[in-house]
Amino acid sequence: MSQSFNYRHLFYFWVVAKEGGIARAAERLDMAVQTISAQVRALTDGYGGDLDPSSDPTRDRIVFSSTRSGHRNLWLANADGSDPRPLTSGGANDHHPAFSPDGRQVAFVSDRGGRWGIWLINAEGGAPRLLAPATVFDSLTWSPALSRIVFAT
Repeated sequence: MSQSFNYRHLFYFWVVAKEGGIARAAERLDMAVQTISAQVRALTDGYGGDLDPSSDPTRDRIVFSSTRSGHRNLWLANADGSDPRPLTSGGANDHHPAFSPDGRQVAFVSDRGGRWGIWLINAEGGAPRLLAPATVFDSLTWSPALSRIVFAT
């Protein structure tokens, strides 16, 4: 099935990720919160179930979770939406990616190996590794010194 992709939706998605929320993105873009929300919803509803965007603090790219491949995996794309490519694969449920402050790693929540936990993967790809087992997550944030990952439940 062929779908039309609107890069404007991805741009709003990226601004929300970069600004840390819809309200701040709306303020930056001088638009109504409802407008930004509708644009992001149009992207995630209309193209592959894309969720959980995180912007790379060192490069013009984003990582997000998506069902484009049939499973909830992580994908990388340039900030303008070009060159989307899978970062993870397989039948695991990968959610809530967060770039490290140096842009070299991505922490994420997954049920890989049959147990939920915080996982790490090199931002250029490779084998994910379990950092810590845990049960419920809402979001992940790196410390500026790269020494800790904070998560909310």
